[in-house]
Amino acid sequence: EELTRMGVNDTDLGDMRTDSERAEGMLVVNRILTKGTGYSAGLRSGDVLRSLNDILVHNYVDLEEILDDNVGNSVDVLVIRAGETMEMSVPVQDLYEITADEYIEVSKAVVHKLEYCLALACNIPAEGVFLASQGYMFKGLKATGPVVITGIGEYDTPTLDDFQTAMQAYPNGSQVAVRYIGVFDKTKTHFSRITVDKRWYRFERAKRNDREGRWSFRNLSKTALDDFDIVKPAEEDNTVASDNTNPLDAVVYVDFSTPFPIDGKNSLSCVGVGLVVDSKLGLVICERMTVPSSLGDIFVTFNSAKMVRAKAVFVHPFQEFSLIRYDTREIANDKLVNVCELKMNRNPLHIGQKLEYFGIDGDHNRLQSQCAVTKIMGLYIHANAGNPQFVPRNTEYFIANESAKGIGGVYVDPEDHSVYGFNFYFTDQKFRGIRATDVLPYVDSVREALLNGEETPREISLLPVQLNTVPLVQARATLNLDDEWALKLLNTMDPYRRSLLTVSRLMVDSDANMQFRENDLILAIDESPVTHFSTFTELTLGKSYVSATVLRNREIVEIKKVGTTALSCVGTQRVVIYAGMVLHSGHNALKFLGNVPDSVVEGGVYITSLCQGSPAEAEATLSKASRRNAFIIEVDNKPVKNLDDFLEAVSRVKNNDYVRLTALDVSTDKVSIYSIRADEEYWKTRELRRSSSGNWKEVNVPFSSNTRNKSLCLADANKLAAIAV
Repeated sequence: EELTRMGVNDTDLGDMRTDSERAEGMLVVNRILTKGTGYSAGLRSGDVLRSLNDILVHNYVDLEEILDDNVGNSVDVLVIRAGETMEMSVPVQDLYEITADEYIEVSKAVVHKLEYCLALACNIPAEGVFLASQGYMFKGLKATGPVVITGIGEYDTPTLDDFQTAMQAYPNGSQVAVRYIGVFDKTKTHFSRITVDKRWYRFERAKRNDREGRWSFRNLSKTALDDFDIVKPAEEDNTVASDNTNPLDAVVYVDFSTPFPIDGKNSLSCVGVGLVVDSKLGLVICERMTVPSSLGDIFVTFNSAKMVRAKAVFVHPFQEFSLIRYDTREIANDKLVNVCELKMNRNPLHIGQKLEYFGIDGDHNRLQSQCAVTKIMGLYIHANAGNPQFVPRNTEYFIANESAKGIGGVYVDPEDHSVYGFNFYFTDQKFRGIRATDVLPYVDSVREALLNGEETPREISLLPVQLNTVPLVQARATLNLDDEWALKLLNTMDPYRRSLLTVSRLMVDSDANMQFRENDLILAIDESPVTHFSTFTELTLGKSYVSATVLRNREIVEIKKVGTTALSCVGTQRVVIYAGMVLHSGHNALKFLGNVPDSVVEGGVYITSLCQGSPAEAEATLSKASRRNAFIIEVDNKPVKNLDDFLEAVSRVKNNDYVRLTALDVSTDKVSIYSIRADEEYWKTRELRRSSSGNWKEVNVPFSSNTRNKSLCLADANKLAAIAV
């Protein structure tokens, strides 16, 4: 009855029944690939198949046999359409040949021609470049679901060759527009901005080699793998400072992205605000939450009109700020850009002080409001052992009565627009004010080094203890603080705060860890009474040794000489990627947890993240285990204490063999033993190091061969037929 409604007459039905007693119906074209061979030959959805090459077709088996026998030729197809019998000649394609046999990998993104199976399912032509994996460079595309890239910059990309031409035309770091359509929303063309990246990951083209059962790779990049130079040296006499003193011209938009999440960070990108503190040197202060390390790409946007590259020159190990630098020559001749350098006020901020706030929001809109300081206090954020990452330590902040909107900004004096503080986004996802006086010593140090043509500071010496506060009344009532010391400390307090400092956590592998105890009440540093975080930092910063007076177990204890610790102010400086594991030495946040292996003294081998699709991630998925946030303590039963030990141990493992790892989970103290496959073909071992100039370079790993080895064997496949229907 249904076939009759579709126009099949009794004669055709009788012929089908006479030809085969098993005939239960007829085949109907359900979908037709737009611009495919079947469509071009005249086939349409709803056509009822009667015969191929004069052979009546009853089922899929009959259809497949005829098509497989005619691969590369044409078949005569007889269809019934709305009661009319139509005959057409349809080419039969080789399914294996029209399946993608080439792809381009760039910035960890994988692109290949759009295959007919997906095109048929989505009812779009099998043409264009399909983005199979967004990788690092295309991670910001907005479309929902898979996309087809139709253009890069001024180039259209209907084929893989066109895509390759476009990517080779634009140098690394270029800002270009990408045009694309979603395969599930083909009616709309989307536009996004991307930063061309051909240095963090390889840029190459792969071709399937059926004879050898492998993929052959060809390097497409003209950029050396160690070409990590981002910012040219700024010329001292090339100033772009404007006579206009509008503070909004000093507030900039900062965009950071990293190819490898390190130091416990989970996100690959972040945006925030910054303030130009030296327009001649191109020096900007920004949130550490936005720029947590120097491993990545940093962009600064001025006046919502011009975006330039920058690099991190200072990342504070304890405080919530970083310093970045851009090349002033990149904006010197831009008529749309006005850059105003604001001076920082060196006077202390006090409660009740009137301020003016200037900021921006996520859409680059400018904000301005009047406010007053209502609170100044110390900050304590509990460390998360399950995800150890940077938290500000020994930090003081202030709150203004007018809620600052947007993504951050700057607090200035209403009269001379000198900077009193910054509205920054903290690790615990709250906005707080940071006083200018707390960052001035570091800004001055970096500025002086740059002016003298010297290397910016790579380390700062501090006493590595995390402090918390305890009310004065509690110290007297429960800790037996005597009146003499209480009066000394009271004289150093401001009128609004009546609290003292107590030791909360200590960094392992430090002299402070040997001489202080948790819950010690800090009374004095170098005989100077201490009640504020800022005073504690001021008295210990840059010194080799200090003395301390503490209240411990209800008794006064004199610590005659305790050494400070040199802490990196450029973040992690060495990263190893092995089988998709991103490894580096234990960072500061781990050392404050206490439950780290002894190997952390020599650096340790810390698994900070896993690359998507890698052997390491495959093992973690199969085992239903995280594998992140752990120290590798043994490789094939051999102890490893640092990255050099690890590289030496895995150098003995042959490609495609399994390596046995013993790892200690930091959050649970659980020791796990598991194996992952070494894969030097698709997951080549890499080592990245930060140089003294602040640029990242790739270091050659001797055992990681540049020659591709066989990995995935492709069996000789029988030819499969398709009419693209």
